[in-house]
Amino acid sequence: MNTVTYISQRQALRRLIPVLLVLVLFAVIISAAAQPILPGNYVTSLNWSNDGSLLAYGTGQIIPPWGDFGPEGGMARVIERNGTIVFSLNFRYPVGNVEVSPTDNLVFVGPIREVFNLATQQLVVGPGDGVAFNGGTWHPTSDLLLLTAFSGARAYDPITRRSSSILGGAQVPSNSPGEGQTVTSVWSPDGQLAATSTMLGTIFVWDTTREVSTIQTTFSGHTHSVQHLVWNSATNLIASGDASGRILVWNPNTGEIIQELAGHTGAILDLDWRPDGTQLVSTSLDKTMRTWNWPSGEGSIVM
Repeated sequence: MNTVTYISQRQALRRLIPVLLVLVLFAVIISAAAQPILPGNYVTSLNWSNDGSLLAYGTGQIIPPWGDFGPEGGMARVIERNGTIVFSLNFRYPVGNVEVSPTDNLVFVGPIREVFNLATQQLVVGPGDGVAFNGGTWHPTSDLLLLTAFSGARAYDPITRRSSSILGGAQVPSNSPGEGQTVTSVWSPDGQLAATSTMLGTIFVWDTTREVSTIQTTFSGHTHSVQHLVWNSATNLIASGDASGRILVWNPNTGEIIQELAGHTGAILDLDWRPDGTQLVSTSLDKTMRTWNWPSGEGSIVM
């Protein structure tokens, strides 16, 4: 089972990582030796806003050796580069994803489908259709969400509360029962394509502009469940992280692996590109947070 899905089924600690650690993430001024998998607070979600001015993140407590989670709820927070907190809420349920919309007006908190006003912290929309989602991500140019469930992905408008099923489970190849479930998904930079991953580690790039979505590219570089995908607009490259700690950067048009970013020894909890494509940030069950300069691939431990 992938980490984010597992997070959505267990409870996480609401104690948050000190703001200083996030400032260190931005400054990238500290390098430390990698830590073994130990109990304590982990960053479980990292997402920059489109212009790079805001960082949305969540934290949780993980209890090894099997990745169980503590008895308390989750936390979602958004900060500015100088550390100023602009959004902070605690939840009774685990937080698997925190992401600011392209307009900087809304904050999505998953896996329970809840959207908040960034300025007022008021709930805009909550669960309503009874479908459990693993996570979601904003459309690159509009306040439209791509929500991921085991059976596929759904486009959802939190303002009108309308949804449309795309990338249905029947279209996702499955080698054997239960192994072809969808794990996560992400829009392309222009919103015309979407990439989804399965429990098998296979990644599909879909054309979402057609009435029946069709697979454009199949990527099979991973051998473990892929729980995170990030698609950068500046480079048009996808970075994917799996349950073994492996991060691959690859071309979504051809499926060619451009580079492997080696260093993590535990499952990837989250990763995200800087908007300009010059850096990738990742966090893992090995209790480290790392930044990767691109295109050199040089990595640094920042936590």
